[in-house]
Amino acid sequence: METVACILCGTDNAELLFVGRDRMHGVPGEFNVVQCRTCSLVYLNPRPSWDEIQKFYPVDYVGYNFKEAPALKKLIRRRGWLKKRQLVEKRKPGGTILDIGCGTGEFLQVMAQTGKWQVFGLEPNVHAAHYAARTTGADIFCGRLEEAEYPPYFFDVITMWHVLEHLHEPISILEKIRKMLKPDGILIVAVPVLDSLDAQIFGPYWSGYDVPRHMFTFSKTTLSKVLAASGFTSIHFDAYIGGHDAFCISLSYWADEQFGASPWLISIVRFLSRSLLFRLAMSPWYRVLNLLGLGSTAVVSASPLGYSI
Repeated sequence: METVACILCGTDNAELLFVGRDRMHGVPGEFNVVQCRTCSLVYLNPRPSWDEIQKFYPVDYVGYNFKEAPALKKLIRRRGWLKKRQLVEKRKPGGTILDIGCGTGEFLQVMAQTGKWQVFGLEPNVHAAHYAARTTGADIFCGRLEEAEYPPYFFDVITMWHVLEHLHEPISILEKIRKMLKPDGILIVAVPVLDSLDAQIFGPYWSGYDVPRHMFTFSKTTLSKVLAASGFTSIHFDAYIGGHDAFCISLSYWADEQFGASPWLISIVRFLSRSLLFRLAMSPWYRVLNLLGLGSTAVVSASPLGYSI
């Protein structure tokens, strides 16, 4: 475990919000979630080092999809990736794209299918990276961005779908990303945000904290400050339609804490998370939340300093 100061303002003046644990995979350990009194950034302190955090990413981690999914789940996942493609192509119609933390390459497949993109991926997990390379044919770098040697000013778009919050040093990584983008390139980042209604309702049981894999939990304000500190400007937040899975996971965490590992309760939550009817019934609610800026996920587009989107 390593103790850190706030990466945003440099102070060591944080208050404890709660003590969390790995609710997703049940790997033992307790972790302090703190908030900087100076700039309000929320982060883990102390936190697992890079080597220590690896055991919290088991082979069945949600970002790695090696198994063939049921038809309905496959359809829902593809719909999600298509929405992400729409967000990208709203900013850029085509070109070179790098997906950082590409997992098993589902997003890259969706982008490559248009014929308008030259796709690249980066994934530190060996098994996921090899799977992505085999199934997409994309150029996949297996490792961390710190180890990669991409040419400067090469990419039109770089995406990070629920990746930034996992990084130990997000500002230095963002600075490197800025140098990899073309002068008129775009960075697109999706993260869970504290501004969301889910975060306010579920508190420490909110899935967006995902202790201890999430080193940071951003608000829209702190995310904007981190991007600005890294040399990005023209920061735009997009309405992102979604949130059903995050809501169901948060509900299951809350219910487990309140009522214990009750088989009937687990069955109800699983039914809700898998029910197409419930998903469709809740869809207008998630749409309203996202349009009001209260959705569980924020998607932000940013350009290198001196250029506007």
